[in-house]
Amino acid sequence: LAGAGTGTIIQLDVAAGTDNLIEATGASRTGQIISDLALDGSLGTGGSQVGIYFDSVGAGTGGSARQGGRIENVTATDFVGNSISLNASLNNTITGNTATNNTGAAIYLSASSNNNTITNNKIQGGTSKGIEIVDTSYNIITGNTIEGMSQTGILVYNSYNTVVSGNVISANDDHGINVTYGSNN
Repeated sequence: LAGAGTGTIIQLDVAAGTDNLIEATGASRTGQIISDLALDGSLGTGGSQVGIYFDSVGAGTGGSARQGGRIENVTATDFVGNSISLNASLNNTITGNTATNNTGAAIYLSASSNNNTITNNKIQGGTSKGIEIVDTSYNIITGNTIEGMSQTGILVYNSYNTVVSGNVISANDDHGINVTYGSNN
């Protein structure tokens, strides 16, 4: 799904429950590309609305790796939930995106979302964390700018072999980077 830049706007309809604006799910998903869009969650009224949700996109490692997806040059604003969320998704790239004023994490990885690269994203304002990874391994978080979050800039929780480097983190109300549990981070 590719737009023509921030002039291509997809807006979440009025929603008070759980909803994902763009969703890719299923074990056979590979090579999903979401790019050059503006996502607007401002009509969400409660519950949890996610801008982009990947579940089981990409798989494997080494010679058996199956390409995940690529999320690039997307602007996500005003979501009552995460801007970008990956669950059990491997080998994805999240790059060059902008997330502002969301109530969930701007970028959230969970449930063995391994071997992903999160790079060169700009995250501003919001009532949660900038980047949050939980129960994952072998992810790279580099070159991101995170400022003005109400909680931690980057949270690495119960995750292993995670590389966090070259990020600019400022003016968050909690930690800049918080690594809790896990090893080799």
